[in-house]
Amino acid sequence: MNELLNSDSKSDKELYLAYLIPTFIAVFIKATLMSIDTVFIGQGIGPLGLAAVGMTMPVNAVFSSISVFIGIGGAALMSIQFGKNHFPKGQAIFEQSLFFLFLISFLAALAIFIFNGEIANTLGADGELNLLIKDYLAFMALFYVGHSIVLLLTFFTMNDGNPKLPMYSMIVGIVVCLVADYLLIFVFEMGIKGAAIASVLTQFAMISVLISHFILRKGALTLNRVVVKFNHIPSIFKTGIPALLIELSATVTISVFNYILINEYSESHVAAFSLIINLTVIVLLVFGGISQASQPLFSYSLGHNQFERIKGVLKLVACSTAALGVLLFALGYWAANSIVDFYVQGEKEFLDIAVIAVSLFALSIPFIGFNLAISSFLQAVKSTILASSISVLRGFVFLLLGLFLVTNLGIENGIWKVTLFAEAITFVFSIYFLFFYLRKTNRLHN
Repeated sequence: MNELLNSDSKSDKELYLAYLIPTFIAVFIKATLMSIDTVFIGQGIGPLGLAAVGMTMPVNAVFSSISVFIGIGGAALMSIQFGKNHFPKGQAIFEQSLFFLFLISFLAALAIFIFNGEIANTLGADGELNLLIKDYLAFMALFYVGHSIVLLLTFFTMNDGNPKLPMYSMIVGIVVCLVADYLLIFVFEMGIKGAAIASVLTQFAMISVLISHFILRKGALTLNRVVVKFNHIPSIFKTGIPALLIELSATVTISVFNYILINEYSESHVAAFSLIINLTVIVLLVFGGISQASQPLFSYSLGHNQFERIKGVLKLVACSTAALGVLLFALGYWAANSIVDFYVQGEKEFLDIAVIAVSLFALSIPFIGFNLAISSFLQAVKSTILASSISVLRGFVFLLLGLFLVTNLGIENGIWKVTLFAEAITFVFSIYFLFFYLRKTNRLHN
C-alpha cells in the first residue's frame, strides 16, 4: 500500500514527477473537456447560452466548494494517518467523507431541481436568459451530485498511491463529452438542455472508472458496508477550511461580478465574463494540478516526519508554478483575439469587450499560481490559519476592495482589472506567510 509514497529510494524529483505527470495529463484533458463544452455552447447556442452557463456558475461553485472542502480535508488527513501506519483510521476517514458528501450534495441537488425557477430569479436574470437558466439548472441537478463524487474520489485515489487513474477517468470523460455534446446540441438540437445532459453523462462515466480503484483493491482503501459515524468529520472540516475558502471566494467573485455587470453594463459584458470564468477555471485547474500532485507528498511526509523531503518538493513546486505562470500569461496576453474567436462567434461589440477582458485577466495569472500553490502547501502541512488567511485576502478582502474602487472611481476597463489588483496584493502576504512557516519549522527541527 502506498508503495510509491513510501519509497525512500526515489529522489524528491522522481516522486514529484511520478505524481505531476499523470496529474497534468488529467488536468489537460479536463481543461480540454471544459473548453469543448464551452465551444459547443458558444457555437451551437450563442452568447446567450454562454451567459446562462456563466450566471449559474455560483451554484456549481457551491458544490465544488463542499466537495473540495471534504475531499481535500479528508484525503490530507487520510494520507497523514497512512504515513503513521494508522490504516484503519485512514479507511474510516475515507468512508465518512464519502457518505457525508453524498448526503449533502444529494439534498442540495434535490432543492435545486425543485426550486430552479426561484434560483434563476435570484440570480437576477430575466426574459429569455431566465428561461435558459431554469432549463439548465433542472437538468444540471444530477450533474452536481456526480461531479461532487468525482472530485472526492479523485483526491482519495491519488492519496492512496494511484495518481494515474484520474487521468484514465478524464480520457473516458472527454470521449463521452465529445459524443454527447455533438449529438445533443447539433444533431438533436436540444440546446442548453442537451449541454446539461451531456455534462451529467460525462460525470457518471468518470465515476465508473474511479470506483474501480476501490473495487479492485488497487490501494489500501476499499468500499465497505457504510457504518454511519461522523467522529472524524470535525477534523476533516478543520483541515479542509482553506480549500473551502478558495472555492467560496470563486462563488463570491462570480456572484458580485454578475450583479455589477448585469446592472451597470450590458449582456455582452455578462457573456464576456462567462468566458473569463471558463478561462479562470482552466487556470485554476492547471495550478491545481501542481497542488494535487504535491499534496500527497507533503501530507504523507509530514506524517512520516520527513521534513527535508517537504522542503525539496516545495522547491520543485515553486519552479513549476513560475514556469507555468509565465507561459500562461504570455499565451493569454498575446493570443487574446485567437482565444475569443475560438470560443464563440458574436457581434463586434461583444468581441471587443471579450478581448480586453482576456488580455487584462492574463496579467493576473502568475500571481494566481503562487497564491494557490502557497495556500495549498500550508493546508497540506496543517497550517490552516495561514492557508485560510490567503484565501480570505484574495477571495474576499482585496477583491471586494477592488470592486469598490472600480465602481466609485470610474477606472477605464476597471472591472477587468480587479482580479489583478486582488491577486497581486495577496501575493505579498503569501510570500510572508510562507517564510514565516518555514522559519518556524526550521527552529523546531534544528
